[in-house]
Amino acid sequence: MFSIRKKANSQNYYLCGTECGISKVKNDHIITVGPLEFPLFAGESVHKSCRTSNSHVAEQIAEQATRIIREENPELYNAKTARSNRKNVTWSHNPAVYKPGDPDNIDNWTMYDAFQYRIDDKATSPQVVQILKRLQKRKILTPFPELPDCFGDWPLLDRKLLKVYEEYRWKNVKGMLGRTEVTTATKNTELSHIGPCLTIAEQISQEQGSNSYSRPTIKMPKPTKQRSTFLSKGEVERLYAVLNKKPRSRVKLFLYPTICVNYLGARPVEIARIQWSDVVLDHATPQNSRVRLWNKKNSEGAIRERWVHMNEVVYKIFCDIKKSPRDDYVFRHSYDKPWAVITNTNGVPRVPGFTVHITKAIKAAGLRENVVPYSLRHTFATWLLSQGENIATVADLMGHTNLETTRNYLHILDPVKINAVNNLGIADGTGVKHDKS
Repeated sequence: MFSIRKKANSQNYYLCGTECGISKVKNDHIITVGPLEFPLFAGESVHKSCRTSNSHVAEQIAEQATRIIREENPELYNAKTARSNRKNVTWSHNPAVYKPGDPDNIDNWTMYDAFQYRIDDKATSPQVVQILKRLQKRKILTPFPELPDCFGDWPLLDRKLLKVYEEYRWKNVKGMLGRTEVTTATKNTELSHIGPCLTIAEQISQEQGSNSYSRPTIKMPKPTKQRSTFLSKGEVERLYAVLNKKPRSRVKLFLYPTICVNYLGARPVEIARIQWSDVVLDHATPQNSRVRLWNKKNSEGAIRERWVHMNEVVYKIFCDIKKSPRDDYVFRHSYDKPWAVITNTNGVPRVPGFTVHITKAIKAAGLRENVVPYSLRHTFATWLLSQGENIATVADLMGHTNLETTRNYLHILDPVKINAVNNLGIADGTGVKHDKS
């Protein structure tokens, strides 16, 4: 159930918490408590101000928001109710005391133990370790009272449990994110980390001579080939208009990086990495101003850098940003610190925080469901190609080492080609070419 609390320096109450692990509504709603109206929009989180300092009114809003989530997700709510009503029901497999390779323990291993075995392997990368630790704590809500809520407490997956996982794992995700479907890439990423852990458990079982565990065959969903999503100029203007509605001090935080992703063709992480030493501003000839962008595919990969010239809009943005006395980074958040691109704990790369605000603006602008912050980078490439720019030039600006990657953006030119052919003159067989009219 949702609860209420007050934030620092705020008199109004805010909604917080989740119901059935969900904090977003699927449809538009208006909660009315007396004269106060509290709107909820589809796909939007309910974590926002109740616009009242009256705790009684705020609690009523929280109760109605909870009711709405329950009505929109009856399966998850019924599963939650069944678990809360169960009495004297215990799962036959209790979490095992972790002893890698112990013959007396392998028969009682849980998913937590399988994940932990691989976590303790020094050859496992920090990125994989982080994913496995999340899987150990992952909550999967099912209607089966004998199954624990925590995925780590499940027994080692067999064919039956694998089907339960595949069915209810993604239902939970769709409910929490308010999506109609989960991409095959998301599913395959998680399955690709579960599979090796089950293989290890099977190998240990064979080595100990018990052969008590045989891992199920995990079929990876076939990825659907998705074309790069791009925006029209009208859609980009709508997105900018939403970001421009923020207070002036916050416009620079979110609108400026968004424009730079769009007009520099940069990855969001490349924008967050820009330092003033990477920027060349030529005030005498602004079109010669340029910025250095760099990226690497993994922690051990070589750095690939490129210089991209600024157009008039981007040049004005860099001129408007004041250098911070703290460090050399250009783009910063509200605490005057650079946007983090790695986690503080283990150095794993992360997406800059301003992309969250771009995602919210995309929804507020009513853009298509498959539009994401990265679509602005795709838009840069498709706009250039549609204007007839050389594909090799576009590849250099995008930082592509393989031209085939850039060719993926050529699908946008299909409507242009169709129009070009249809605008040709028409020959009627007499050798006379007639203009189309």
